Amino acid sequence: MSKKSKSPTVYDVAKLANVSPSTVSRFLNRTTYVSDEKSQNIERAIKELSYKPNYSMEQGTNRRSMTIGVLVQHPDSPYTSRILNDMEKTLISLGYSLVIATGHWQKSLEVHALEYLARSNVDGVIIVTGSVKGEDIIEYAQKIPVVAVGYDVEGPKCPKLKR
Repeated sequence: MSKKSKSPTVYDVAKLANVSPSTVSRFLNRTTYVSDEKSQNIERAIKELSYKPNYSMEQGTNRRSMTIGVLVQHPDSPYTSRILNDMEKTLISLGYSLVIATGHWQKSLEVHALEYLARSNVDGVIIVTGSVKGEDIIEYAQKIPVVAVGYDVEGPKCPKLKR
């Protein structure tokens, strides 16, 4: 009977990268700065070991999912398509994934999509235009970080972006 090979752990990555396990954790969770040299060593070790981080929420309530939700109106429009493409490139370069929800310019679908994203395991939501009311955006921002593009809203947990 052959033994099942076990999946590599953070400790395996740390040993191969010649860093501490806490440095690997900080790199994976993006909680603090990790030097470029150490980051490159960690990335090489992750690749060599085929390490797959486990971002399940079972590991603690403060874990990041490394996923951002975005609410758009219609993903096929040239405007939205370009925004989504640029968002995805940027998020992937930072180690994040993107979840897309659509509202199709219908308030009920937008509300449904925002409720879904708020209940999902996303680290934040980006709302790109639509018909959601400002007070609703501020309400969602109490549950999850929100960036609202194309809105003139500001609240305690919904800062206004200024140019």
